[in-house]
Amino acid sequence: MKGVVFNLLEETVTRSFSANVWDDLIDASGVSGAYTSLGNYPDEEIEALVAAASAALSLDRNAVLRWFGQKGDPDSCRAVPFILRRGARRANLRRRR
Repeated sequence: MKGVVFNLLEETVTRSFSANVWDDLIDASGVSGAYTSLGNYPDEEIEALVAAASAALSLDRNAVLRWFGQKGDPDSCRAVPFILRRGARRANLRRRR
């Protein structure tokens, strides 16, 4: 999993709840909590964070992922706009062919 996803999750949890909640999720999941946006990390780490959030919020895994997708999406558009523009440009090129 790309580090930017972990960074986005941290920002989303911190904005929606608090930095203390993020720290609690790190502690409960047993992951390192130190992620760089360009790094690659084992998928098991994001799964551990999702499981910790699921337990803390009494929600199932899919509900936690849905929440992250809904709340984190505006941040992802700001965090990586160049990817979205490049993807849109490719889609437009494909339609013209």
